[in-house]
Amino acid sequence: MKSFSKWVVLSIFVSVMFTAGANRVQAQAEPADDSLSSDLMHYYEDITFDKLSRLYWKLQKLDINNDNDIDNYLMINECEIYKEYRFNELEWGEVREKARHSLKENVASFSDRFKFTQPLRLGDYDEKAGVFNIVPEFQINGMRKFEVFSNDTGKPICMQSQFREIENYPSALLIELTQPINLMTLPVKKPKAVSYIQEKMKDFENVRDHRKSQNTLHNLRDAYLVMKIKVMSYKGEVYALLEGYEVYADEDQTDLLYFVNYIRDAGEQSVDARLKEQYEKMRLKRGQKPLEEKPLEEKQSSQEDSDTEVVTPPSAPSAEPEKNIYNDLGALHKE
Repeated sequence: MKSFSKWVVLSIFVSVMFTAGANRVQAQAEPADDSLSSDLMHYYEDITFDKLSRLYWKLQKLDINNDNDIDNYLMINECEIYKEYRFNELEWGEVREKARHSLKENVASFSDRFKFTQPLRLGDYDEKAGVFNIVPEFQINGMRKFEVFSNDTGKPICMQSQFREIENYPSALLIELTQPINLMTLPVKKPKAVSYIQEKMKDFENVRDHRKSQNTLHNLRDAYLVMKIKVMSYKGEVYALLEGYEVYADEDQTDLLYFVNYIRDAGEQSVDARLKEQYEKMRLKRGQKPLEEKPLEEKQSSQEDSDTEVVTPPSAPSAEPEKNIYNDLGALHKE
């Protein structure tokens, strides 16, 4: 179709590849002083609506043969292209097919690592134990499930006059962790604790005397828990491996108080092996079949590696009719 602009194809390709490339790069910066520095080295995406849309494709929630799923993906991720071509039936079909092809080629590189933030409030510091007590309403006691909304929920998408949910692309995730998280107290070394207390006291000193109380003081001692997860699957809710977490003294996440790295603590065991082990335990607890019960296509492609969760796709697509396109996504993607 001669009237179809080449920049449309280029734009879709560059957009997808830029996203894929960003997922492979971890921004690194040397700390300006001797402040605490996290050693969680993977890059974790913020949960935004466009990144959620890519995650849904990676988790096989959407149908590559469903035109509506493709169209909505373009509306979310390629608004200018969508606005220019969506209502031109002579050209939109080609735009859609280019997007479909791009998704097949690049879906394997979409990120499955994300971070989300939960607020905390810190109580008194216990010098002997070296911990802040967390205010009871903000304590996390064996929690596994979190409802997380995208950071831009409520912002109109593309041609919307006001935000509306898009079919098959939820703006919120119900996340179930493979292991519970417990955070009743927060270990902080005394010099860091002193610095934190002094900084928060500046706000407290501006409070009128008749409003000053222990509760007011603790409410001003804000902190921010950033959980870093690797998503495994989607079945109405997201199942995810908690790879670590960080606690910051400020909302901008520049002043780190404490962090936990479960990947490092797992020693030489690979992330994939640990992920599989925890996921299998969760499946057994739910009465589901173990991961070894793989679909027929996967069994045929990996008879020798039955003890691993990662399956090498066949070198060429099967000639079987009506085959689910998702079985070939890994083979279609080129690193």
